[in-house]
Amino acid sequence: MNQELEMQAMDFAIHVAELVKYLREEGGNFPLCDRLLTAATGLGCDCRAWSREGSGRVLGRALLLTEEIDYVLEIALRAGYLNDKQSRPIREDCKRLRRQLETCAREIRE
Repeated sequence: MNQELEMQAMDFAIHVAELVKYLREEGGNFPLCDRLLTAATGLGCDCRAWSREGSGRVLGRALLLTEEIDYVLEIALRAGYLNDKQSRPIREDCKRLRRQLETCAREIRE
């Protein structure tokens, strides 16, 4: 599951990078683009580190980043930079990653 999670986080970061490109070029230059991209790549890096090291600290940071990413995406939606159709798939991917990270965290505690 660790490598699968790492690959899903990489795919997610790429999806976010594509979204940021859209937001910069055609979405009205959303002011939190850099923060969104930083959080998504940080999530991917943390998932990679966790996959290799199994550190609970890194896993906790990854969980926090999923919250930040979802929050910034919700701001983009509510501020009109994205519509529901555009934001729903990436927010669902983010929530799916969060659930997987929560499962990993439970396994570490057990």
